[in-house]
Amino acid sequence: MSATAMLRLRTEHNDRVSQHDQLVQAAAQAIELHYLKASESSVSDNSAKSTKAKTTGEALDETIAGIRSDIASLETVDGDPMPSAKILTDEVTRLLGRNELKFELVDGRYRVTRDGQPAQGLSLGERTAITLIHFLEQVAKFDSSKGKPIVIIDDPVSSLDSDIFMGVSTYIWTETIVKDHVAQLFLLSHNFELFRQWDIQIEALHNSGKMEDGRKFRDVYPTEFYEIRSRHLTQGGTTKRRPVLAKWPPSERARKMIRSTYHHAFMALADARLQLAEDDSMENRLDAQLLFPNVIRRVLESFLAFKHPEWVGNLNSAMRKSADLLRAAGYQGDADALRLRLTRYAHAYSHSESPATDITVSPDEVASAIASVFEFMHCLDEAHFAGLCEVTGILPTVLLPPVPQVAEEVS
Repeated sequence: MSATAMLRLRTEHNDRVSQHDQLVQAAAQAIELHYLKASESSVSDNSAKSTKAKTTGEALDETIAGIRSDIASLETVDGDPMPSAKILTDEVTRLLGRNELKFELVDGRYRVTRDGQPAQGLSLGERTAITLIHFLEQVAKFDSSKGKPIVIIDDPVSSLDSDIFMGVSTYIWTETIVKDHVAQLFLLSHNFELFRQWDIQIEALHNSGKMEDGRKFRDVYPTEFYEIRSRHLTQGGTTKRRPVLAKWPPSERARKMIRSTYHHAFMALADARLQLAEDDSMENRLDAQLLFPNVIRRVLESFLAFKHPEWVGNLNSAMRKSADLLRAAGYQGDADALRLRLTRYAHAYSHSESPATDITVSPDEVASAIASVFEFMHCLDEAHFAGLCEVTGILPTVLLPPVPQVAEEVS
């Protein structure tokens, strides 16, 4: 063999050695593509079978859920009926305005899921919605052959679930007033806004005229409003606090005032001022101390928001700035002392911006603190204060603290 042929052979060998890895990968890929091509039709068939099986499985799950619901209904036909999981799911979704919560009946119990996972840490609003819907659905399934049920709902909303307030109020109205399966409703609440909304709705209902059968709405839906007031009774030398029901409203003027939280708060403070002036007992002071720091704070916030809308959101800052307003208005006393006292009292038992829990206020201070609120408002806007007094039917001088007597100088 010639030298040229040997060199060519060596070069070809070296080229094949250097390309060995690439050639192996290319061969492997060719084999893989061959088998994939051969399996293409079976993969397509199996994919279609998988989709069909999934659809069948979902249908079976729905069938099982329906059967479980039927079983639960049959098991409780002679006892307390359970609302269906579908009703709970639909109504909770409508009430909350979101659909991540789902209900399933499993062995006579509800399984609650959030986005397909077990629901944990339900918020107060969610728990309120679920409990209310479950209860009113049980009422709707009540056997009324012996008479319609009397329903009592205690405090359906609070400040912690205000985001579902309107939905809860509307749901109760629909289920107990619009629908005709409840004989009587007792609705108890300390939520002012709920009370106000129902007063407005009841008044509108009573003013709607007559029904199709000629009966008046006022006669078909007779309504009474009451508020719980505290009274102190002394028996055997022991004074005890007793709640009493007072019919509401005391007057139509008071009913109109309730439509404004500001007017209502001012009226409550004025009533407390008059009550303490009439009976400045320790019991009345303690009652006022429990309630009126919050009311004082609300009145001060509303009044200052009326005077300076740009100060809204920080009561401490607004009260601090009000000292200059007091001085500019010619306040004769210590402006800083007045605003500090009111700020401290408003924070002492209401929603304080300080986490301290050891701050206490003597009950002896409550009457003068309420009078200081009226003094503060009177000094900063006498016309505004006089207008509020006119609405409440109380003379301004009755609410203001007594004018200090200035001793005459003896020569």
